[in-house]
Amino acid sequence: MNINLTHSELTSLIAALDLAIQDKGDAAKCTTDADDKADCQSEAEILSGIQANILRQMASNHSISVAVEVRGGLVQNIYSNGDVSAEVYNLDISDFPDEGEEDEADRRSKELEELCRQPGWKAIW
Repeated sequence: MNINLTHSELTSLIAALDLAIQDKGDAAKCTTDADDKADCQSEAEILSGIQANILRQMASNHSISVAVEVRGGLVQNIYSNGDVSAEVYNLDISDFPDEGEEDEADRRSKELEELCRQPGWKAIW
């Protein structure tokens, strides 16, 4: 899953994570139950990890690149220098299409068009 957030949205998310981490830390300090204390500390550590990952990605300003390897008209591999997902939309129709093949290609084409209209999506080649 990819989520496109603006810098201000990411900053707000970081601030919300700060508050959640602080709340879990405060809860761990206030409880005398060992299991509750451990749960709060564990949740605070998970939230801290998420926050650190977001901050690291924001600081890196790293441009993600993708390379698609095609042989014989078929995608063989998709390479990237970062964490991305890839979906291949094969819009080809055979010379003698089976029943429903053209409808399926039309559906995939519309799905791709809708995806590309979403904010942040653009043709890169």
